[in-house]
Amino acid sequence: MSSSSTALQHRYPYLVLVIAPILWGGNAVAGKLANGIIPPSTLTALRWIGAVVLVGLLAQSQIRKDWPVLKRHALLFMMLGVLGYAGFNLFLYQGLTLTTSLNISLVQATIPMFILLGSILLAQSVRPMQWLGAAFSIAGVIVVVTQGDYHNLVSLQFNRGDLFGLGACVVYAIYSLGLRYRPAVHWASFLFMASVGASLAAIVPSLFELGAGDVVVWNGQTLALIIYVILGPSIVAQLCFIFGVEAIGAARAGLFISFVPIFGALLSVLIVNEQFEFYHLVATLMVATGIVISEIASRQPAS
Repeated sequence: MSSSSTALQHRYPYLVLVIAPILWGGNAVAGKLANGIIPPSTLTALRWIGAVVLVGLLAQSQIRKDWPVLKRHALLFMMLGVLGYAGFNLFLYQGLTLTTSLNISLVQATIPMFILLGSILLAQSVRPMQWLGAAFSIAGVIVVVTQGDYHNLVSLQFNRGDLFGLGACVVYAIYSLGLRYRPAVHWASFLFMASVGASLAAIVPSLFELGAGDVVVWNGQTLALIIYVILGPSIVAQLCFIFGVEAIGAARAGLFISFVPIFGALLSVLIVNEQFEFYHLVATLMVATGIVISEIASRQPAS
């Protein structure tokens, strides 16, 4: 880590921690803008192939240093990449062909709830207040998926794109729970090996996509989107979050991940010009309430 980056993380830790969820929130917007010019599986493959190349070039000395551990646990590292990197984005980008980036952004608020469910299955303690926070968040997501109309809930009429978004959240929750089994290596080494797994997993559906007649429309917007998803959410956001964790600790830094759906929704309105309906406002307030309750609960000492 350079002296300038060290100074930045300790002088402005909240700045780097805000940059991370903004870039992650922008991922849904990028996926929406890619509709019609980059097939979703191909976007996923290009994203992680680019990450492999870039991280491999910039962190080759660190990767060589960690290679004995990476080689010994290669399958675990790559499976985490298949789940959290390829699986999440394959579902997410596919969902964005069927629904709005605003909806997908708010649906991502269910990730903490799925992690809580997984924690119970792994026999870990969960505080009642955390359940209350998760209940608010999931209620907000139900408002989004049903478009604020309870008749859609009763008749089980949901937008398929939103359901793909929920699938992405389930996959990412499994990835998050799996991180506890990750051997300790430098963040760049982990990102490299996980990106290798993600690339291999995304290439197959991409080939099916292109073989079925989907094409990449190469123009300035296409290149800009590919560069963004490689640099922004894949590398810079990861780096900013790690800097923030090192500066103020994981517990306090973890709060900022919860703002990904909020920033994603805001960027959807500002960049994609998507219509912000009243039910989106209700859902946002419910999600934000759930985030606050969950974070307060997570900071209370265990009884």
